[in-house]
Amino acid sequence: PKAYFTQVPTELRDQHLSALVALYDFDAVPELTLNSDNYATLTKISGGKLTPEKLSSQLKSLPANSPLSGLQVFNSLDEEVSLSIFYLQNPDTKLSSGYL
Repeated sequence: PKAYFTQVPTELRDQHLSALVALYDFDAVPELTLNSDNYATLTKISGGKLTPEKLSSQLKSLPANSPLSGLQVFNSLDEEVSLSIFYLQNPDTKLSSGYL
């Protein structure tokens, strides 16, 4: 969707595209977790539309020592692929003003 291209930073989009191309080259069902270099961003790429049950399962699989500070979810227009982008906070960093 258009929102994905306007809201997700270019470096993350490039990482997602590379992973999707690799998965489709091998005719693999997309089920993949990507970590950013500094582990501040974790992306889960899944086959099919993201359902509340799938998102709940993804949330339960997040590292317990890194609090969640943000989340973006996207479904492809054909609902063949979904992306959940989790923004993780360093446990030693304090949030200011209570914003997540």
